[in-house]
Formats: sequence, structure tokens, C-alpha cells
Amino acid sequence: MQPDHPHEADIFARIAVQRLSDRHQRLAEPEPAPVPDTDLPVRRRGRAVDWPAPPAITSAAELRAELDRSLKRHQPFLRELAPELESTRLRKPVWRFDWRVESPQDRADFASTLAGAGDWQRVTLPHFGPPLGRAVTFYRTGVKLGRRMLGRGALFLCFRGVDYACQVYLNGVCLGRHEGFFAPFEFDCTAHARVGDNTLLVRVENDAPMMDHGGGVGHCGDKIYAASGPGYDDPELGWHHCPPGMGIYQEVAFEARPRLFVSDAWVRTLDLGDGAGAPATVEAWLEITNCDLDVKPVELELSVFGRNFRRTAVRGRRVVPHSTQIRGHGDVDQFNVPSVRQHMGPGVNYLRIPLEIPAARVWEPDRPWLYQLQLRLLDGGGREVDTAAETLPLDDIFQLFIMMLSFNAMLGAAFWLGMTWRRATRPAAWLSILVTFLFTLALPFLVPLIPGVRTSPALAKQTRGYTVENAYTASPADVGQRAREIAVWETLDARGAAGGPRPAPLAVGDPFTKHDYLEPQSIFWQKGLERNAAGPPAGAGLLKVELVALDLLGFDLTRNKHALNESLTAILRVVVPFGILILVSLATRREDKARLDFFFARMRTTVNADHAADDAEVARTRADPSIRDHLKLFPDSDWEFRKWTPRDWKGQAMVVAAAAGVVLLLWALVGLGASNS
Repeated sequence: MQPDHPHEADIFARIAVQRLSDRHQRLAEPEPAPVPDTDLPVRRRGRAVDWPAPPAITSAAELRAELDRSLKRHQPFLRELAPELESTRLRKPVWRFDWRVESPQDRADFASTLAGAGDWQRVTLPHFGPPLGRAVTFYRTGVKLGRRMLGRGALFLCFRGVDYACQVYLNGVCLGRHEGFFAPFEFDCTAHARVGDNTLLVRVENDAPMMDHGGGVGHCGDKIYAASGPGYDDPELGWHHCPPGMGIYQEVAFEARPRLFVSDAWVRTLDLGDGAGAPATVEAWLEITNCDLDVKPVELELSVFGRNFRRTAVRGRRVVPHSTQIRGHGDVDQFNVPSVRQHMGPGVNYLRIPLEIPAARVWEPDRPWLYQLQLRLLDGGGREVDTAAETLPLDDIFQLFIMMLSFNAMLGAAFWLGMTWRRATRPAAWLSILVTFLFTLALPFLVPLIPGVRTSPALAKQTRGYTVENAYTASPADVGQRAREIAVWETLDARGAAGGPRPAPLAVGDPFTKHDYLEPQSIFWQKGLERNAAGPPAGAGLLKVELVALDLLGFDLTRNKHALNESLTAILRVVVPFGILILVSLATRREDKARLDFFFARMRTTVNADHAADDAEVARTRADPSIRDHLKLFPDSDWEFRKWTPRDWKGQAMVVAAAAGVVLLLWALVGLGASNS
């Protein structure tokens, strides 16, 4: 007997057609996670300084002398002062291979290639060179492995770099394939290695780069490659920085490891501290690999030591991996699972562990301080199974960016006025460059070397801390954040631990204010003040000579906000070079008029792609430098600003349009992200 309604016999159809209106009320409209307001200053930790161009090296003796000076200067930073961490692994490098180019016989009978047929050439790694373009070469060698290597638990075959793609065979078995020039890679060969003789064959593939325009290759390939090759010994094709060659150009090694090991470690800098005692905050990103199918409990012991200076920042911190399951937007129960211990499952497991570095030394070009993260991996019984170490430079990427931007500031006034003002003179330009070099590099670097300067109380002045009040209009995210603040306050109030009045509820569109306290900041030191329990605070980084001069002139910089003092530094570094150049130029003799006439007239002469036509135009300009004076914006003055031609207007319009396009694209992307949140 058939049912009257098919849905009665199909449980899944019944589920599909029934209404779940009783659960609709439990669905929550997703809201973006609350994000605190963050002010992004023009620069965080002071201003980078200009770096002078070194004198040209013209002989081998000068090069050797400069290398010796550089080595002596950096010798203190080349020391290895971190405690030695004993490795649990065994490593067998492989340096010598037989090599040859693929032949038609290899494509017809690859088994003979694996067996070693063909005419081979003995090479030593690193090995890099032709053939260019689409080609295949083979590397083959024999490796003896002992019982100690194979009895460690797991055996991996590790490559530091192969250009470009490769397939790896061990004892006739393909372990895997890799494509890419830079990245190291490895294969688990535990099941295929044997005690005694083993045969390793690496098939390396090359191709022409994408968008290749010939270069002796003759076709456009799929190789992602540009200005990145190591080059090779060939005066025609290999002696430059980007020949698209091929080969195994880095180390190859067998490495015996435990079945549970640290496969990667990287340290991310989150906050460098405020230079006034607050520790730096970093995050260790770890990858733990489990070669087995069963899950395994682990513990980690982390330490952070100075690598090229004596410092123990963290010692023996024990960490048991835990995680919390956070329900996503729209989940009906909205119940977060409490933190639970996590075991390491099969394959790669990812961990993030925050750490604090007290009194951190920040990496910078003239003082490249380095830390070393050392970690020990322990099993569930507390026994050590693996160790790993990772170098940790605490660097301020934003500060390095500012340094790059200000690299040429020392020449800015001389270059700009020299191109636009006839009255500029060579003595004025050199004096401007000298003074800028003195105040932005020499004195800020040399004065702190005088004993007692960094700890001088006169240079330990700070701005006053103050509270900033910002007014906002409540968004849905602000409403949600305020609701959570109220819930926290009510929980604390029930325990008698609430401080202050109950936060007022918010509705979308309500005005409200936020208060943020800005800590006092060092006035004269680029990296702030380093607190020392054994003595007075010491200035870190370069000395801001401009602000010291203002202080000696009687200006009370402690009353200014930190941003204002930083702005004064920037303004002085711009105004002073221009002011010196203008004043000294007016007080010195003009440059030769004939030379100036031809120089500026040549500047206004359009460059022609045809050499003969260009030479003729230059000859016309030399014969009569005044033929383009009608292009001057101020004809009877020393200023050489030029009127825009239709071509100039067109070019500027294209630049503005391109900039507007970038802004509109960013606006569209931000809007897209907001609509999807």
C-alpha cells in the first residue's frame, strides 16, 4: 500500500517542507566585531635620518679596507651569545651528483634513466646554469643510510631551493613534485628509504619566463621569474642578475626526526613598546607536524635570549595548547565552548603563542640587535621529543619606510632650488648640504657616543600625558559593544566588584564620547627612554638635535604634544636647508650667466627620439638660449617656473585620473567589504 502523500515516507522531504518559525526568533543578525579606535601617527618612534653617500671605491685595496672596516664595525653583532640548544635530529647533506640533459631516450624509456643509463657529468652543489628556456635535466646520486638515521622515527628529504620545477625519486619511487624558485620544500621518505645503498634522482624542469621577449629562448613560457636568478659563469648569458637558468642551487639533505616535530617557527612583532618601560609584544607562530594518524598531547617550553647580546627575556615558559570555539554569526545557540586542551592531529597543526619582551632592543641598520626564540617540544609525559630555534629581529617596518623616504632629503633643497632659481649658487648649495648632514646625521649619531649624554637628566624631558576625548555617532557595532560592556558591568556588580556607574545603553545614531589617555613621550630621543632599574633612564636611538636647540633657546617643549614636537622637527629639517641656501645665495656672487642661460633653455627643450633631430634642436638652443623664454611663467625674474603646454595639461590630467581611479577602487573595495560584513 502506497502512502497518500510521498512526503510521509521520505523523512528528508518532511524536514525540507516543515516550517521552523519557532527557531527564527533565535537567529541573530550578524554584526561586525568591535574594533577600538586607533590613531596612526605620522611616525611612531621618532624620525629616521638621512644617510650620506659613501665615497666611491676605485681599487681592490680600497675595497678590502672598506670590508675590514665594515667587519670591525659589525663584529659585536656577529657574536653567537644565546645558550646552545641541543638538536634532536640527525642530518646527512648530499653535495655531489651526476648530471645531464634529458634525451629522447629518457622520454621513451624512463626506467633506464632511473637505472643510470646515459652519459653523465659529475657536479657539486650549488649547481646552476643552462639550458635556458623549456628544458629538462637530471641529477642522480647514490646515498648510504645507516640504521641510526632510519631508526629515529621519520626520515625527510629536504631541498633548500630548486629552479624551477622538479620531481624527486628515491629508489624508483616518486616522492613528490615541487614548483617555484625560492621556497624550500621536503618530502617524507620514511617508507621508501632503506639501510645501505639508496638511489636519488631529481628531474628538474625549466621554462622561459612569462612575457619573455626572446633573449635567446625564442618563446614565452610559464616561468614566474624576473631579476632574481643567481647567474652563472658565462660572459654572454650568465654574467648578469637575471638569467633564467635552472638547477639545484641550494643544499640537499636527508634529515632524521621524531614522528612528532616542530616543522616551522616564525615570530611576528605586534608592538615594540612605548620606549618608556612597556614591554614589546610578539607572537610565535608555530607549526607542529604529526606523522601518525593518532592525536597526541603536547606541551611547549619557550625561551627568548639575546642572540648577539647577553639577555634573557623569557626562560622556560611552559605552554599547553588550548583553544576556544567561538560561534559564528547566525549560529542559533550563541554558546562559546570553554577553552579546551588541544592535541596534535595528523599532519600540520598551527599554534600562535603571545610573548612579552621586557626592555626590548629594537633592530635598526646601525645596531642590528637580534633575539633567538628557543623551543622544546614535549610529549604528554613531559619528555622532550624535538627542539627548534628561530632568530627574532624586533624591527619597526614603519620606521624603515620613513628612513627610505628621507634618504635623499639632504640634497633636496640644493636640487630643487638649483632647478628652479637662477640665483642659487654652488657655495650656498654645498653649505646647505653640509649643515643638513651635520644636524640630521652627524650630530644625532655622534653626540650620544659621549659618555653620560644618554643618561643626562636634561635630555630625559618628556611631554605631559593627557586624555583625548573623541565624539562619535553610535553604529550597530558600537551598540553591540556597549551591550557587552553593560553585561560585564552587571556580572561584576553582582560580585560587588563593579567600579563606577553602570554604562548607559546606546541606540544607533546616539552621540557618545570615548576617552583615551596618551602616555608621556620622550622629547629628545628617537626611540624614547629605556628604563633601567639599576640607574637613571637612558635615551635610545638618535638625538633630535633640532629640539635640543629649541630647548636651549628657552622654548618649553614639555608643554607641547608629542605630535607637535615631531612636526617641529620635520619643519626645521625642511625650512633650515632652504633658508640657508637662499640667504647664502643672495650673499654670494651669481653663477656665470651664459652657462645658466643654456642650462635652463636646455631644460625647456623637448627631447626628440630621433637623434639627429634632437641634436639639431639642441644646437638651436645653444645658438639662441632665449628662444624659449616665452615659456617662462615669470619672464623678468630669476624663477624658472615653466608654463604648461597642452601636452603638459594632458599628462597631468592622466595622472589625476589615475590617482582618482586608485582612490575610487579603494573606496569600492572598502564598500564591498562593509557590505559583506
